[in-house]
Amino acid sequence: MKFLGVVGALALALVLQTTVAQLVVRGTAALDLVLVVVMYVALSFGPTTGLLAGAAAGLAQDALSTGGVIGIGGLAKTVIGYVLGLFGS
Repeated sequence: MKFLGVVGALALALVLQTTVAQLVVRGTAALDLVLVVVMYVALSFGPTTGLLAGAAAGLAQDALSTGGVIGIGGLAKTVIGYVLGLFGS
């Protein structure tokens, strides 16, 4: 059940990030909904789940983004998920 909840939250965040986030945020600030979900998952379920959620979400977000190097966001979200998971547990 935890797995389905995490996957569902990440999928919803990816959909909202690619469609609605550009319309809601004006100016120079950017809202990264996927990062917010990874942080929540890491703090709630620990470092291993945070690491896996960060890696999957980051790579999926990199694959859906235009331009750039695939893997940079995955690495960043993996590290953030793991470190916050250590603080949360």
